[in-house]
Amino acid sequence: MRQIIRKREKETESHIIDRNNLGTFYRYVNNRISYRNNIGPLIDDDGNVLTDNDQKADLFKEYLPRLALWTMVLCQTMTFMNCLIARIML
Repeated sequence: MRQIIRKREKETESHIIDRNNLGTFYRYVNNRISYRNNIGPLIDDDGNVLTDNDQKADLFKEYLPRLALWTMVLCQTMTFMNCLIARIML
């Protein structure tokens, strides 16, 4: 049964890619994403475990600009669709 479901998912994904429609692509991806309310403990660069939401927010605030810069450099060498997929996978 699991193989049948996975095969159907692959067919659906291939169909969406073949259509080359960004709106359909984003709708599919957004429906597949599961949102969670809580973020578990994080470890900062010094190895400290962060459990406080404010500390975790500060850590993300420092990390995300570095990630965005890396994504921009990476995307300069990719095609448009590959760049979109890479951004989603990050």
